[in-house]
Amino acid sequence: MQKYSNESLIIHIKYLTYVIKTILIIGEIMLNYVWLGLLILGIGTALTTDIMDQADNKFRNGDALPIEIMFSDSVSIEKDGAYDAKIKILADDYNSFYNVSQASEVIVNSKISVNSAENKIGVFFKVDEKNA
Repeated sequence: MQKYSNESLIIHIKYLTYVIKTILIIGEIMLNYVWLGLLILGIGTALTTDIMDQADNKFRNGDALPIEIMFSDSVSIEKDGAYDAKIKILADDYNSFYNVSQASEVIVNSKISVNSAENKIGVFFKVDEKNA
């Protein structure tokens, strides 16, 4: 059995400490590379999806869809304010626009907001599972 002096034991402990510190530093660097890789992969995926949607115009942005707006009361939208309404899209119009086969007309509850000072009319609606 070999005897170790206190001095050689201290050298072994110092060496072991350096090895552990080196492993921890390399581990932290590698973990940063993993996170960086995941971040780049996520951003790349999001950009690719957005570019593909823009190129295909999947949602037909900018194209006119014929709709009918039905107000709950007789109102004049020449006055500023918010008005309850329903948006109605005929099944034939919907089917030809999106190239699907919707069996019935689509009716969505909405709120029409009129701002004559800015010459703007906004339409706000909430789509639930019944309307989706």
